[in-house]
Amino acid sequence: MSLLGYHVPMLRAIPDELGLVPVMEIVRRPGITDVYRITVHYYDRRACDSVATLIRTMAGGAVLETVYRRALDQKPLAHKLDDRRYRAFVTAIKTTGFDKLIDQTGLPAYDSTDVWMIERAAGSFNHSVVVAPESVQSAPHKALIDAVRSYLPEALRMVK
Repeated sequence: MSLLGYHVPMLRAIPDELGLVPVMEIVRRPGITDVYRITVHYYDRRACDSVATLIRTMAGGAVLETVYRRALDQKPLAHKLDDRRYRAFVTAIKTTGFDKLIDQTGLPAYDSTDVWMIERAAGSFNHSVVVAPESVQSAPHKALIDAVRSYLPEALRMVK
């Protein structure tokens, strides 16, 4: 079995375990234009795994909600994003070719490095990419990681 066979089910299980609504269900709600989700797994448990969901609505703008496994009673921490930062994030993601980007190749063993799953949903479209930030080598994957680190640092805030 490929390493993605281990990473993907584990990463998909985190939002399910936290009782979070799948991105495709969120994006189908009236007034929602697009949804991004960043699921972070810390292989060595030095911090709580987290799921950050960025939801953009027509009327209310963009809000990032982060939920932590085993912390804060799994209640979401919400951060409103100003329109400029949201658009910069979306532009950076699109620049990577995200919608056609495949998972990082050569992922390390699932118990030796942190892994992220970055998802995007809009309309009937849904796509995800798995990366290991500390071992990424390809330019589009590096740019994807940089976009999240630069524009959504709240999504990566560690809670012990």
